[in-house]
Amino acid sequence: MKFEPDPKIDIGESEKVTLGGQDWYVPKLALRQIKRIAPLIPDIIALLDRINAAAEAARADANAAPFALRADEIETVIAAVHIGLTRAYPHLTRDAFEDLPIPLGELITALRVVALQSRAIVPKQGDELGKAQAAA
Repeated sequence: MKFEPDPKIDIGESEKVTLGGQDWYVPKLALRQIKRIAPLIPDIIALLDRINAAAEAARADANAAPFALRADEIETVIAAVHIGLTRAYPHLTRDAFEDLPIPLGELITALRVVALQSRAIVPKQGDELGKAQAAA
């Protein structure tokens, strides 16, 4: 099933992510999405910090322990990404989203974008997308 963004949303100002073989647009979140994602922000920041630390450890040591998401972290990722997508795709239900064949790696990339678009985190100067710090 192909989902199209709401024509009222300026996708030119959005970040694009690929999920399950489809391009999705994530604009800056509106207050409606901010209210829903706010309780997840501490968990999102902690998870992104853990992912970044694991990636740095893997770059430094090829024998570093593999990274694995816990069930509660997967739930946080799914919830946050779904909330972030509802700005441009207001009719995307959680059930329809969960039925999409999306690899975890793509969800993590989308989580970083949603966190940035919610302004919960800001990129550190000179860092790539996703290496971020909590917004002040």
